[in-house]
Amino acid sequence: MLAKWYNTNAETASQMLHVTDELVREWSSGELKEVDDLENPDIFGAFDEKNKKMGHIELPSPIVNVHYMYGKCPVLPMLLQMEKLQLDKVIYYACYLVVDPKDSGLDYKQVLTEKEFESYKDKAVLMQGAEAIEAVMKKEQILNVDEIILHTLPVLPLGLRYMKHNGQIGQFSLNMLYRRVLFASRRVEKLTEMHAPSIILRNERRMLQEAADALIDNGARGIPRINANGTVCDSLLEVYDKIVSVKSTKKHPAVPEMDEDAKKALTTAVETYQAAIQEEEEEDSDTDEPVFMEGTEEEDDAAEEDLLNALQPFCEKVLRENFAAYCRSYLDHMISFSSRSAVQAAYAYEPGDDLVSLMVNAVYTSALCFVKKQVMNLKGGN
Repeated sequence: MLAKWYNTNAETASQMLHVTDELVREWSSGELKEVDDLENPDIFGAFDEKNKKMGHIELPSPIVNVHYMYGKCPVLPMLLQMEKLQLDKVIYYACYLVVDPKDSGLDYKQVLTEKEFESYKDKAVLMQGAEAIEAVMKKEQILNVDEIILHTLPVLPLGLRYMKHNGQIGQFSLNMLYRRVLFASRRVEKLTEMHAPSIILRNERRMLQEAADALIDNGARGIPRINANGTVCDSLLEVYDKIVSVKSTKKHPAVPEMDEDAKKALTTAVETYQAAIQEEEEEDSDTDEPVFMEGTEEEDDAAEEDLLNALQPFCEKVLRENFAAYCRSYLDHMISFSSRSAVQAAYAYEPGDDLVSLMVNAVYTSALCFVKKQVMNLKGGN
């Protein structure tokens, strides 16, 4: 099913994580206003795995695309030159951002608590949520505001949200995330019309932001949303990854050329290491108590060190031979990440500077930062 949809709508799929309001409305065949519209044939047509009709949701208040805050391209703190924790408090309605200090004595982009807000609400322009971020980005003329601040969300074709099996139609967990967004949108809309107290409206807008987060990249900010079966719901990110994986063909890594001496050295190191490990296991199996024999630990360490030394040139050959293939899955994200750094470099450009060198350094530095982040994620770091 995914393969069929990819072949008919590949261009849309490739842009799914970098949507703008203009693109979403351009792709859409109609706006969803209620949960029942998730199956509306007037918008999506009849159920057909090849049907590529999309819809969209108009949000009653804007949201920050979590992809640029906690996802694979977390550049928003860098773009705004703000600490991530402080920015989080503003986006999720815990604190206020000073958009225009006027004569209040406050600093521009200072973050205020609820108590501080009460003291300065009539003296400065203070905002919360995505509206605050949008106002600052426009004020500083930061590019790509339309990708980071969204007023709409795309709704995928029926074929990516439902499946037909033995004549019955079942739905994917992605639909649950769409329902949460629609419920949250309607609540915010109705409470706004009712002129509900600001504390209630802020809470509902926060819930709308969180619902949109889960739809775009479930679990990016914290605990992911799960379905009734206890499994994590697929978000747009997972759907996108599945579509791309269908299109790509898996290739075996290229085998580097090795001379006979290198092969022999590697084989000897592996066999020596295995012998040392096997000897230790046999000694341990003779007794329930730990065995510490003189020289055993040193021999194991020496064997492991010899193996590491033999593997260093081998791993280097393999990685150099297959580097492009290994990086391909990260390439789109690295390009997007480094593009943001290049934008910042453009701000620093002055006539007479070596523009190419400036941009190359920005791309190189951001690429290293991206790789370091992936390594830290693998290690479980922050």
